[in-house]
Parts: sequence; C-alpha cells; structure tokens
Amino acid sequence: MDQAAVLLGALRAKARLGAARLSAAEVEALADAAGIDAAALPALVTRLAEANAVRLVWGGGVEVLPEPEAPAGSVVIDARGAQFGAGATLGGHGTTGATITLSAGITAGELAAVLHELRAVQAGLTGDTAESAKAAEAALRDRPPPDAPDDEKRGWAKRVMDALTTLLSRAPQVKAVVDLAEKALKPFLAA
Repeated sequence: MDQAAVLLGALRAKARLGAARLSAAEVEALADAAGIDAAALPALVTRLAEANAVRLVWGGGVEVLPEPEAPAGSVVIDARGAQFGAGATLGGHGTTGATITLSAGITAGELAAVLHELRAVQAGLTGDTAESAKAAEAALRDRPPPDAPDDEKRGWAKRVMDALTTLLSRAPQVKAVVDLAEKALKPFLAA
C-alpha cells in the first residue's frame, strides 16, 4: 500500500477534525498510528508537498491543503466502496474513456487518524468510558488483512462501529471521531 496515500488520508482526516496545521510531532503521531516508520516521513511529506497536498510550515510541521476542485463542467463521481473489475471502463454520452483511481491508502490513513484520536481521548476518560475507548481501539487495531474475505471485513467494520457507538453513548465528546470512523468504514460495511 502506498504510504504517501496512507499519510495523506490520515492528514486529511485530521484536518476534517479541525486541525489543518499540524506540528511535526502530530504528523509523527499520525504516521505511528498508521504504522509508518518515522524515518520515511521526510520523503513522504516531500512527495505530498510536491503534489500540492500539503504545504511545509516554517518551524516544522505541515498545513493540509484542500482537495483540488473539479474543473467547471466536469463530472465528479464519489465511488467509495465501489468495485471495478479488471479492464473496467467508464463511459456515457460523448465519453471516450476515463481513468478511475481508487486508493485503499486514503481509507487506511483515515482509520489511522481515528485510532490516533481514540488514543488521545483515552487520557481524559475513566471507568466504563475508558474501558469502552480501549475496546474501540482494540477492535480498530484488529483489522483483517487486505485479502480477507468480504464477510470478514464487514464483520470487523461492524464490530468497530458497535464499539464506537457504545463509546459515543458514554462520551458524547467523541462524536466527530465516530463520524470520521463511520465515513472511513463505509466501504467495508458495503462490501
């Protein structure tokens, strides 16, 4: 899996939670949650900066840039969870062809951001609420391998959402994290 895509998914997810400017320590923590070695970060961040996905911030860290807008008059298809077979083509009236790019790395990065946020919130929780957060973290970390059957992936995603829903019932302050997880898990639930 492309580590730059994973890191970009984590950074964009964190930005959606309200933090578009991230310190170097925050970027490192997100990378750690995604299983990215800290030694690889300078090259990955450089790739993302060259792709205009992030901007380096004076003194360290990055600013996550908004996703580019689609050109006027173009058609945008949000195909999260869609499956395209080998040689699939997208066509329609007046269409000569299309390129479809889906990145499992973005989803993996979003899930890493959820894991990072769960770890951060646990420090302020006690009792049953803290146990619910630990259970949600454990469920999230228990992700099946990419080649696992769809039923296994769907079951895992359901367990994660159940654990997060339990946590949300006890700690309403995690709503944004649960919403982010729900968005990232949608392709697994639809599989």
